Amino acid sequence: MSLLRALLLLVLLVLPNPISGTGVSLTFFFGANCSGPIVATSSGSAPGDCLYLADSGSAKSVQYAGVPNEIHFFESGGPHDQCNGLPSSVVRAPAGDGCSNAVAGYNWESALLT
Repeated sequence: MSLLRALLLLVLLVLPNPISGTGVSLTFFFGANCSGPIVATSSGSAPGDCLYLADSGSAKSVQYAGVPNEIHFFESGGPHDQCNGLPSSVVRAPAGDGCSNAVAGYNWESALLT
């Protein structure tokens, strides 16, 4: 085996596989229980990312998939926008896949992956 071929094989084994589908995906829904029209979607996120709806957007529920640790949900409105302040709901590790409904009278605006 040539040195060039050996180095190429080593690089392919060490680099992450982009086809593996790693990362967190979120789908924001207009209705409760992850139903109704989709407000927005996001994929390929990682721990430390804050995902938020722009232009004063909000959603009644959020479907999540591939969460390796925790996901923190923040209600829509002023001091909580863009993952600020204390979260209104925290799904503990390993969160995995699921659906989170906003508390009565509120909507979700952002989610923080930890």
